[in-house]
Amino acid sequence: MIESVKDEFARRSDEIDVLFSHIEFLAQAEDAHLSRVGNGIVPILSSSLCLMLYNQIESTAFSCVESIYDAIDERNVSFNSLVECFKKKILNDCKESYHSGSSLLKSLQGGDIAAALARASLKLDRVFSGNVDARKLREVLGFYNLLVTNPSLDNTGAELLGIKDARNSLAHGASSFEKYGRDLTVKDLRSARDNVGEYMAHIINLTDSYLERQLYLDPSSVA
Repeated sequence: MIESVKDEFARRSDEIDVLFSHIEFLAQAEDAHLSRVGNGIVPILSSSLCLMLYNQIESTAFSCVESIYDAIDERNVSFNSLVECFKKKILNDCKESYHSGSSLLKSLQGGDIAAALARASLKLDRVFSGNVDARKLREVLGFYNLLVTNPSLDNTGAELLGIKDARNSLAHGASSFEKYGRDLTVKDLRSARDNVGEYMAHIINLTDSYLERQLYLDPSSVA
């Protein structure tokens, strides 16, 4: 389960490294404002890198959540065996996703409701609502009894908020790619790449440990 998340994360990291290396080569000096090199191309590439970083954050976050539901599916875990916060999450999601009890029953396709309810409740497009940062990760993963810590004293996930804001500014048209990238430096981009990569790799490892220890289970249900 988690191995596919790690593989996809590594693939996206490689793509980010390729673009960053190209920007670094064009810019030469790491403290140069990127608007001064490349005739406008480098600022555009720099903004594109910010989008790639956000996509890596969101993709990894979604995949980690999905891996939790996959584990429950594969191990045939009953709703009744889950920790209370996870139960509440499932019921709230079902309430938001289904207009009636009959539509929920239809989605279960005649299966055991205690075993199938968690999967039926999962709507990935609603998990993070397109705005993933460190605060949102702590909030959402907390619903599953997954405690999010920081990878280091120096990395508290602050870069994730900046990247989310960059993504929203670019995606919603508040700023052009060239304009947004003007004041970025290679040093800025390196810091964002390294800190985002470290933080999200840590989230994957936390999820791996969570699944291994089966922290989604209510302790009273564990023999």
